[in-house]
Amino acid sequence: MSIPLNTNIMPGVPAPLDARVQVQTYGDLANIPVIYIGLKVYVANDNKEYRYYSGGWQEWSSQGGGGGGAAVWGSITGTITNQTDLMVQFGLKFDKVGGTISGFTQVLASVEAYNHIITGSTSSAEVSPFAKLVSVPISATAPGSVGEYAVDANYVYFCILADTWVRAAVSTWV
Repeated sequence: MSIPLNTNIMPGVPAPLDARVQVQTYGDLANIPVIYIGLKVYVANDNKEYRYYSGGWQEWSSQGGGGGGAAVWGSITGTITNQTDLMVQFGLKFDKVGGTISGFTQVLASVEAYNHIITGSTSSAEVSPFAKLVSVPISATAPGSVGEYAVDANYVYFCILADTWVRAAVSTWV
């Protein structure tokens, strides 16, 4: 089967393949010999463009953020799986309410943080040499690195040399 090409294309001017593909009816979409995700085809009888996604053909619109237009919050059309640029942006958002934050997170402003344990890296703003909270050591020669500390109900433990721990009793004072 041959596919009629859009005659509004200037001869000798390159254009993307999907800008030139059109069919007469929606049913003719099934007769296109090479289909790839993202292929856009004009259906003449419907006067509409359709784009092929992993789930099949869907009407494509450049209006109100669905497809080729600029996205506007509150007027995004289509399904979320088709809004890949939006999914990427959601993935970059910082969860400020709770949960687990993993990977590289750059903080560009002041952040109020409490009841958090940060593992795996040293804070660049930390001035104390004792900056890494770890599990309570089982002895004074337990494995440890300078700067690690631990706390339990009775003692505060500090690693002052490699594999060398000291502790101080926790008590009340007046």
